[in-house]
Amino acid sequence: MKKEFLRFLSQNIQISIKRHYQFYEGKMIGKKTIPFSQENIDLTDALIAKHLLVGELIQIQEFIELWTEVREIHAKIIETVKPTLENLFAGLSPEARGALMSMEGTAYALYDEDVRKEAEIAAAKLKLVVEAVNDWAKEEEKEIDYRSSLEAIVKPLNVPDLGIFMMVWDIKLWGIDQISKGRIEGPASDLLESTIIRGLTDLSPIEAMSETRALFKQRIKRKISPLSRHLKLYALQRRIHLWVRNVVCGESIRQIAESMDPDVGYSSDDWVRQQIRDASRILGVKRVTGRPRKGGVIRVWKLMAK
Repeated sequence: MKKEFLRFLSQNIQISIKRHYQFYEGKMIGKKTIPFSQENIDLTDALIAKHLLVGELIQIQEFIELWTEVREIHAKIIETVKPTLENLFAGLSPEARGALMSMEGTAYALYDEDVRKEAEIAAAKLKLVVEAVNDWAKEEEKEIDYRSSLEAIVKPLNVPDLGIFMMVWDIKLWGIDQISKGRIEGPASDLLESTIIRGLTDLSPIEAMSETRALFKQRIKRKISPLSRHLKLYALQRRIHLWVRNVVCGESIRQIAESMDPDVGYSSDDWVRQQIRDASRILGVKRVTGRPRKGGVIRVWKLMAK
């Protein structure tokens, strides 16, 4: 009786698997992985474009001088508190790191009570560090509105959220992204892993486990293929570079066109103008009425530095 039951159970499990996943010549027929949409490609373009833009701007002396002045006091603060933060995160268990980082999210409630307690103690210590920095700033009468200061620098460019991308560059420069480099485990880690797997394959983690390595790679390749083709053909970096020459450096369309290589057909005013328009659209530049600034945004930065 027991053997018959086990045989019955095994047969039904196999039937269920075959109904859900069918293989033909090594390819799965069933739940499809849908390639990235144009909307997703546009969002990716915008993210990459803003990072490329910051990369272009740091080669401009007037810009880097203003940025250096803003980050100077904050660099000293980070240098002072960084050892404390490193020790704090190093002393946390992998589960507590996950709980601390998900404290404002839904995954936090899924952690065990003792793990949440550990994370709450760490959060209280972090709060004390922030309060100490704020108290010091008041005593020294120093302005440390870091984000607003960055946004003021890039405001003449009219590129939304560019200040945030500058903050990301600073975070890497100061090594803040390495402070909590230890393992993260628990519900927050599981949720992140699930989100990544679903985003790249349209499968849940349980469904992904049923895949062979080859089929899993095929799904990822199918998912990102439109984005891969787009990035290879679209020459986003060139568009951003020409936009900087025009908007930031103040070069005219004609000047830029005359400097391009005529042998590859990139020398017409219309072509250069279209490249710059594409860059403005991707960056989400807010339209400004009236004539362009004479001398470009560099001229504004020179005035700000005085």
